[in-house]
Amino acid sequence: MTRLGYARLTWFATLGVAAAALITVPVKLVWNASASVPVGFYRISNAYAPQIGDLVLIRPSQPIARFMAERKYVGLRTPLLKHVVAVPGQQVCRTGMRIIIDGNYHGSALSHDRSGRLLPVWQGCHTLQSGQIFLMNPAVLNSLDGRYFGPTAATAVIGRAIPLFERSRPIVAGQQQNRPPSAQPPQQKET
Repeated sequence: MTRLGYARLTWFATLGVAAAALITVPVKLVWNASASVPVGFYRISNAYAPQIGDLVLIRPSQPIARFMAERKYVGLRTPLLKHVVAVPGQQVCRTGMRIIIDGNYHGSALSHDRSGRLLPVWQGCHTLQSGQIFLMNPAVLNSLDGRYFGPTAATAVIGRAIPLFERSRPIVAGQQQNRPPSAQPPQQKET
């Protein structure tokens, strides 16, 4: 190759690297390694109107992202996979540790994380307004979601997550398994 050829190659390589650094490409494929949803690859659809039961990829608000990063749950700019369990017009309540949606039990919150640190608490009832959704992974007791942060702005949704490949995972102590979201909590036996 001639000197002019090397110069052209260097020039175009530099332009390519600069363009790649400046252009924002929408997220289309995500690897999930957390225990909140099955480990695996998920394809992310374009933005849409979230529906109950959808698994969505969200960008948490700055305060929540900072909280999660400070506790080393996830990185500061890490998007999260969560299920939509309530949409505008539905009433979401947290009473004590119980999450109730339109009068039906959907799960419980924990008071502390695995390291013994207190988790955020909100209490009361909230009717979701236009532009709000409630996110929760009901099958995973220790998932950080609406149980601790309340409603989420629908604008936080990057897109719907569709599983492409899921790796099976063992049952982890402390996780709820195979309980439908509207099921009542197990009754404790009196002794």
